[in-house]
Amino acid sequence: MVIILLVGLTTVWVFFSLGSWNQRIVIDFDYLEDLNAPAQAVPESERAWPPLREALLGLDLQGQGSFMELLNGFSQDSSEDWVPEWFDLNESRLEPIRAALSREGLGFIHVHGVPVGDDRLVLLSGFEQDNAASLPSGVDTSFEAPGFMALELEHRFTRIPRGLARLLLRHAKEVAGEGESLLAVEDIVATLDLGRLVAQDRLLISQLVGFSIYKLAMTTCLELLADPEAPLDRPALEFLARVLDDPRYQPEPIDFHGEQAVLRDIIQRFYTSDGSGDGFLDLDGFVAMSAATGTQLPVPLRVGVVRSIFGPLLISGGSTRAEVEAVARRCYEVADDLQRQDVWAMEWTEYDAAFNPLLVTNPGVFSSLTLFPLNLVLPALDAAISMSHQSRFRYDFVRLVVALHLHRIDHGEWPDTLQAMVPGYLSEIPRDPFDGESLRYRLVDGLPLIWSVGADRIDQSGATFDGSQAPPWLVPRKDDGLIVAEDLVLWQLATPGTSGE
Repeated sequence: MVIILLVGLTTVWVFFSLGSWNQRIVIDFDYLEDLNAPAQAVPESERAWPPLREALLGLDLQGQGSFMELLNGFSQDSSEDWVPEWFDLNESRLEPIRAALSREGLGFIHVHGVPVGDDRLVLLSGFEQDNAASLPSGVDTSFEAPGFMALELEHRFTRIPRGLARLLLRHAKEVAGEGESLLAVEDIVATLDLGRLVAQDRLLISQLVGFSIYKLAMTTCLELLADPEAPLDRPALEFLARVLDDPRYQPEPIDFHGEQAVLRDIIQRFYTSDGSGDGFLDLDGFVAMSAATGTQLPVPLRVGVVRSIFGPLLISGGSTRAEVEAVARRCYEVADDLQRQDVWAMEWTEYDAAFNPLLVTNPGVFSSLTLFPLNLVLPALDAAISMSHQSRFRYDFVRLVVALHLHRIDHGEWPDTLQAMVPGYLSEIPRDPFDGESLRYRLVDGLPLIWSVGADRIDQSGATFDGSQAPPWLVPRKDDGLIVAEDLVLWQLATPGTSGE
């Protein structure tokens, strides 16, 4: 009986072992090369990163310990008394920044092994090691990359664009208060350029940072357009309107190519290949990543001899490489499709069906084998999809408010209807993201009020709005949990403004 059992187990082991015969890990795709290809294709004369880096390294750090400490001091809500004086001393150093940002491509190259330390070192990512010699003494300039793992790709450079956006927009508000509205708009345009350049990068985090920079710029625009103490004059408004009409600045849907490249790189390191793409999970790779994420193998399988015997049986219970890649591809396809649907008619059924297989209901080793490692590295994308729609709606909405101001200056009063501005000031009225109709508008005591019907899709003429609330800019995934029993007021002047220039 024992002999029969051993023969049976051996037969099973041989059967599963033969399934992986002649299969091995094949690294045939360089995802860093793929990510960097668009940046490297930009002509050197049009790359923004080299001159921008030089301009940033030339800024006075105001005694701060690092570059990011300086940038963090320019929060629009901060009240540091050194900020106005710093702008006075560094006014001439801002122009090279604006000039660099007006270029066509960022030209930032992703690399591994950027040391964590002085933030000025991150500026050298590109990666010209010779430039490290220009850094202050005492800064660690070693560039020894750690052992390679795709998940170790640091993207700390995105902290710099966010901080730079705060600097530029803080300066915009400062100079607008001094009556230099054209210079304020130049700062806003430079910020839009910054968001445009960062969003060109193929990684999802870069595109989301680009959206966040756009949001900061659009919020500053609305604040300046609602400030009767610092009204933007007609030349500044015309300049801003021309920029907002330029297709280069209009937010694009998220491009998931970069995330798919990173995922492809991870999969090729964890799955064998038989040439047809229908490979098996590599046990050593599964062990290493599972241990890093807290899922340990059963004690017997940690022993080398036992693992070599039972490994093929364990791996046979997992998904194949082809199955993993098919699920990942489907998730990104439906996410991309949702971005291109009308917001008010978005259908999430296919999205939920695509991502449902990634939900791990029974944590453990055997559950982790299914579609490994998608449930660890493929994020739910609903927030990114909503952010993409919000960015485009917010952009169109600011164009609407700029057009309202131009009409006010030309005619001495706000228009009676939004349609009165088409086509002279605006090609079309932005759609309400909740029902697809034109945004609602009326005059209240001679001042404009713009509102959305809100998640309940009931138009209360904007009358239920509590003026103490901030514009919510909601673009919901579902009505569940987001129902509000009032309209959403998107913009109104807080106090009566002037009708002159």
